[in-house]
Amino acid sequence: MRLKESSPQSEVDLFYATGSKGEYSLAEYLINKARNGHQEAKAAIEKSFSILGIAITDLVNLLNPQLVILGGGILAGWPEALDIVKEVVYSRARPSQGTVW
Repeated sequence: MRLKESSPQSEVDLFYATGSKGEYSLAEYLINKARNGHQEAKAAIEKSFSILGIAITDLVNLLNPQLVILGGGILAGWPEALDIVKEVVYSRARPSQGTVW
């Protein structure tokens, strides 16, 4: 019985199938592909940051922090990510009601 090799179904599958050999991360791979016009890679990045925005919104609604700080290499590689996160948070966060006690 022969096993059929599966072909990569997405950019993530392709990344793992070809192996980065520690040369770069998945984020760097997707950013490079997106910068070179690959629409699926760009969509994956934008969706990831929309999801991050939803998660941050949940924390903001729960904890009501005065400040949220994001950092890391992916923001340096894809500065538009911050705009995506801010748009999601600003559109979904509840307005502050001030001090409760």
